[in-house]
Amino acid sequence: MKLIAVQSAYEFARLFVTSLVATQTGALVALIALGAQKAPPNAFTQNYSLAVFLIGLSLALGLLTAMLAYFNQYLLAFREEQTWLLWTAWVTGAASLLTLVLGGLLAYWAIIERTGFPK
Repeated sequence: MKLIAVQSAYEFARLFVTSLVATQTGALVALIALGAQKAPPNAFTQNYSLAVFLIGLSLALGLLTAMLAYFNQYLLAFREEQTWLLWTAWVTGAASLLTLVLGGLLAYWAIIERTGFPK
């Protein structure tokens, strides 16, 4: 049973690192694309770049939350209660929602600032 728990912990870590790298690579590519513009950096590109990064971070935290919840259910099947996993899942879920809201608001603000709407 301990071997199964160690193997699943390894799989959990591997999946988390893979998802984190994938989402942050996407956010980094978006940042580079925005930064590669010929125009000098302005408030729009800086705010929008930060918004894209925050939304990418939110996706990574959401994936972490799902994996923590799944891993907790997996351990409960062996009757090994891991309350710290559940609390960690709640914290990462809240952080995911917070970064998604902040990223969305920042993107909205950047677009409003760029277009001048509403006047």
